[in-house]
Amino acid sequence: MPAADKALLEKIFRDLKIKEDKARHGKWLEIVKNGFKGEKFGFGSAEIGYAAEGTNSWKEKALGSSWDMRVHKYTPQFLQSHWKLFHDALQLHRLTVLHDILPKYGICAG
Repeated sequence: MPAADKALLEKIFRDLKIKEDKARHGKWLEIVKNGFKGEKFGFGSAEIGYAAEGTNSWKEKALGSSWDMRVHKYTPQFLQSHWKLFHDALQLHRLTVLHDILPKYGICAG
């Protein structure tokens, strides 16, 4: 990652103080498109679309439905779906933070 992008990410993480998740997500989409406090990412402006639920959502594409059901029909494509791969990455991220990073600083959380 270019040093300028890394510095901009750090600035955003330090300065962005929005607690409500949907508002924070919306602000991140705006930042990727328009920059933050006059600075833009090295990859330029990008408009990102995101469907949290419904026909175009990753969940519906992976499971055939974006609403909760007790049983979903398995398809081989599920294993490579964005929805599954994203959730796999979330689990690995959580495990890394809780078991590798925080203990280095004497923090036990879990």
